[in-house]
Amino acid sequence: MTNRIITTICTMLVIGQVAIAQDDFGDFNNDRNQVKTLIGNDSEVSGFGSFDMRFTEIIDDKSVLLGGHGGIILNKKFILGGGGWGVSTNNEFNGINPAQTLDMEGGYGGIILGVVVAPVEVVHFYVPVLIGGGGLDVFTEVTTSTPFTQEIDRFDVESSGFFVLEPGIEAEVNIARFFRISLGGSYRIVDGVDMINVSNGDLTGWSINMSFKFGRF
Repeated sequence: MTNRIITTICTMLVIGQVAIAQDDFGDFNNDRNQVKTLIGNDSEVSGFGSFDMRFTEIIDDKSVLLGGHGGIILNKKFILGGGGWGVSTNNEFNGINPAQTLDMEGGYGGIILGVVVAPVEVVHFYVPVLIGGGGLDVFTEVTTSTPFTQEIDRFDVESSGFFVLEPGIEAEVNIARFFRISLGGSYRIVDGVDMINVSNGDLTGWSINMSFKFGRF
């Protein structure tokens, strides 16, 4: 009788161990076969917005662009967002007619894809790429003066849209959990300008960028 009890207990223990092993193997297979995604159950999603200043040259004239960008941050490292910037300086130039002074206004923006390297460190790097487009208007102004008034009339000369690709790199400093400052540079590649007085090369060039970022990092 005792031998039967011992045999039964041993048999049950063996069956239990086999069942546990099969269950563990099944979990292992499930983990192996599970589709890996950028956003999962344990992913962290946050966001931010910024005020930006960009110092560059447009049509061989020093220019300042003001604007901002923002987006969502996945797992503190990957950024998907968008932004836009407009020319804030007075850019006078001579086109194909040297006797005519021209002015311009415009800007650009688009989708931003970025990667943050070592985001938990006080100083780290941010590598963004912008893909988008913009527009430029060229005009001239004529001042008419009388003894009592002075009027400025604007005459549009030409305008065009264009494609923009702008990769960059920035050094970011974590000032606080909700505030970062970044300083870096980017190279703006412009294509598709259809104008007489302005070419793609007039809008293509380097830019020094400074951003003040607020959000949940």
